[in-house]
Amino acid sequence: MPTEAPPTADSLTIIRAEPSEGTALPRGSNVSFRIRVRFEMAQATTGSVAASAFSLSASGPGIIFTNPLFPETRISGNRGEAELTFSLPVPQSATEVLIDVGLFTGNSGSSTVGDELIYSTQ
Repeated sequence: MPTEAPPTADSLTIIRAEPSEGTALPRGSNVSFRIRVRFEMAQATTGSVAASAFSLSASGPGIIFTNPLFPETRISGNRGEAELTFSLPVPQSATEVLIDVGLFTGNSGSSTVGDELIYSTQ
């Protein structure tokens, strides 16, 4: 059986999200998320996948404080899948909610690649 060649670049793709992207999130509610990603790391064999959330409104963008505050999952190996679970309050003023998911390789303090989800609000 042939072995798979190591990745040549870092990559991160969201493969499943609950609620699904595009779902209208009720303003003023607390919404739970479960996000599954597929990752590849070219240079590192350890790292993490983490998420951050932002609201978009007529007054501009804003950070949404999630629970836990910094949703993160440690990962190992050159490729695999990982899952993040967290909740967030949907601001009353939000017209959209953006979830950014990033791949942090090794002990890096910044993400090398990422993917995002966009939700409308109602």
